Amino acid sequence: MLRPTRAGLAALALAAPALAGCSFASAQTSRPYDPSDGVSASVGSVQVRNLLIVGSTAQAPGVVSGVLLNEGAQPVTLTLAAGTGAPVPVDLPAGTSVQLGVATTTAPVAGTPGAAVVQFAALGQPAGAVVPVTLSSAAGGTTTVQVPILAATLEYATITPAPVPAPS
Repeated sequence: MLRPTRAGLAALALAAPALAGCSFASAQTSRPYDPSDGVSASVGSVQVRNLLIVGSTAQAPGVVSGVLLNEGAQPVTLTLAAGTGAPVPVDLPAGTSVQLGVATTTAPVAGTPGAAVVQFAALGQPAGAVVPVTLSSAAGGTTTVQVPILAATLEYATITPAPVPAPS
């Protein structure tokens, strides 16, 4: 019969933490948080995920990036407003999602993502700041969230504002 030696038991005891892998010392939380650059919100049946604005200076326009998910059985028009510019409506058919910050010419189909471009005029804050954005719908009410403004670099380099026409 084989008997474990003291050296073998000591080696096993020392190897146990290494064999447990990376999760041995990882922290877990039960508190909700956004594991991304943007923020989340809910307005009635509409879930808003990873909402952020891509911009540069306080005087430059900003493009909204994120995802809107209509989990309801009815179409919803969600209105986004920031700064002193006009509110921007986004139509969400029932059971669809819309990716903000991506241009497309096709209408959303149930179960498939659509796309929309939402651009705000000058926000009064540069990249690195946060601005209040008001989200509202007729059925879901209104909520205001603090949305970060990020520079158009790295993964956001392709999300750029449309040129603003010169006054005539």
